[in-house]
Amino acid sequence: MSWFTKIALKKRWLTFLVIIVVTGISVWSTLALQMEMIPNIEFPMTSIITVYPQEKPETIMEAVTVKVESAVSGIDRLDQLISTASEGSTFTFAVFEYGTDMKEVNNTIRQNLDELALPPEVRNLPSTIPQLDENPRLFAIDINVMPVVIVSLTGDMLPARLEEIAHNEIIPEIEAVEGVYHVGIDGGSNKKALVNLDVDMMNSAGIAMSQVAAMLGTTQFQSMENLKDSIILPGTSLDDISEIKLGLPSGTTVSRTNGQTSVTISVTKDSKANT
Repeated sequence: MSWFTKIALKKRWLTFLVIIVVTGISVWSTLALQMEMIPNIEFPMTSIITVYPQEKPETIMEAVTVKVESAVSGIDRLDQLISTASEGSTFTFAVFEYGTDMKEVNNTIRQNLDELALPPEVRNLPSTIPQLDENPRLFAIDINVMPVVIVSLTGDMLPARLEEIAHNEIIPEIEAVEGVYHVGIDGGSNKKALVNLDVDMMNSAGIAMSQVAAMLGTTQFQSMENLKDSIILPGTSLDDISEIKLGLPSGTTVSRTNGQTSVTISVTKDSKANT
């Protein structure tokens, strides 16, 4: 019989005490263990989207895409670089070797993008489109920032009213929860006046895109007719060089739940928070 067994039999109170302590620590560790929906994985990938309004793919490829690729191609451990250009925009996707520090890579790409000599129509676009923070825009691919909770808000009311309720009453309550990193919202947009400019007619009238953008950004319009009749140059109104109609803006998300118009609220947690 070993000395450990002799002590366990002789001093039974000590044996029970050890069992209680080990059990308590096990229960505490189980309750304190953080829960995750998926493992903490970092994919060595990143993407860049650049908007060049109403421009042909061939022009975008030469004037923008090639330059954006140069901001990525010189970075160490680059494995693949894929780009596509379509009318009005270009998309670049970069894949690096596993184990690459993507935070450092993305910071380097951002710095390189800021130094590129891009057309003024690209660089100045954020000043005319408030929703666009920067152009080009880098989107880091991070599976760990997927929403952990998605809430759908529905009701017998206009989408704009649902969005107002979400912003004023629901989102502040969610943001107050410890560990919440970001609360996003989709849906709820009302129709707006959409101006589709005719480039050929603008060229014939000698009107630059910047002239139209400046007029739209500095003028208050009381109605659709007021917008259509606005003068760009003497003898030329906005209606003469464009198609104007009511509709949802480009990029608008329409949300429906069980056939009803809704607003979708997505909650993303902090990387160190407990799901």
